[in-house]
Amino acid sequence: KTDFKTHIEAVLQAVEKAPFRVIGKSDDILHDGPPWASEDDITTNYERKFHEQNLPVYCLELERV
Repeated sequence: KTDFKTHIEAVLQAVEKAPFRVIGKSDDILHDGPPWASEDDITTNYERKFHEQNLPVYCLELERV
C-alpha cells in the first residue's frame, strides 16, 4: 500500500523482470476495496488520514512464481 502512485508504477515495472506476478491491484482501496480479503486488511493511522480527506491509497498484491 502507498499513497504515492509512482511507487506502484515502479513496482509494476520491476515485477516484469522479477519472479513475481501481480494477482491484485487497486487504485483506491477506500472505494474499490483491497485485492485481498477485506478481513486480512489492516488500516493504518496514516492510511486513515488519507481516507478522511478522500484521497486514494494504492495497493498491489504480488505472488512469487
